[in-house]
Amino acid sequence: RRDKDPITSTTQLTADRLCEQSVSAFYLIVELISDCGVLVIGSLSRLRLVLFPFDPTRIFLIWCKLESPIRQLFGLISLTSVIFAAIDQYLSTNYRDYLKQLSTLKLAQRLTCISIIVWVLHNIPFMIFYDILPYFGCDIYDDAFRKYYLFFYLPFLNGILPIGSASFFSLLAYRNVRHLVRLQIPIVRRHFDRQLTAMVLTRVVFLDACLLLFVMQRIYRLSVTTNLNDTLQIVIEQFIATFALSLSNCNFAVRNFLFRKTYSIFFLNYVS
Repeated sequence: RRDKDPITSTTQLTADRLCEQSVSAFYLIVELISDCGVLVIGSLSRLRLVLFPFDPTRIFLIWCKLESPIRQLFGLISLTSVIFAAIDQYLSTNYRDYLKQLSTLKLAQRLTCISIIVWVLHNIPFMIFYDILPYFGCDIYDDAFRKYYLFFYLPFLNGILPIGSASFFSLLAYRNVRHLVRLQIPIVRRHFDRQLTAMVLTRVVFLDACLLLFVMQRIYRLSVTTNLNDTLQIVIEQFIATFALSLSNCNFAVRNFLFRKTYSIFFLNYVS
């Protein structure tokens, strides 16, 4: 069958009874829905360049104030879901009963609601401080908030935090499933835990690959002063920045394709 789109992946996950009973699968469904939001906003951003002979974000203030914050909101929800999925997979595969009992669908729903509320509140200042500036177009006009965006949001919230947290708990979950054979666990459940852990780990590896270069580029940009007289240095830095940003954006698009491929390999044959 041909690959279609992220929505198809969401439908497949929802239809599977085993996934419905898995908390990690719930987080992955939330992630896929958030990815769809990022892709829709990104597609609208590119479509406007085709439909209009001008950039609407440089003319319409409401467009300027909503486009980037909404896309950032979906992106943060998606990254948070990746972290939660990795943590939950570590808890659900843990041999300690008190940790395993923390992996519940009710808790997952509450954490997801809390994270959405937190990120909505976090993005309200972006809607306030985004404005149409001369020469720069739609940008943050407040210097203090721009520093927060450059020094904390981009390198930490959008890079170091999701990479570090998801990688750490995914490796712990992988270590747990390697010892499942020693525990008195039904074969079906053991097989399912291994498959889902492999999915989460694959997802995190791809997240690291897409965001690591972006984080390194941001740290370099913030710690090194560019010589404005060195044209070669400027060109190289701009090329690396563009490539890193493009790779970061691919994180929201290609991982849906990767997730569906992984889903097909680990689940369709098992269910059938």
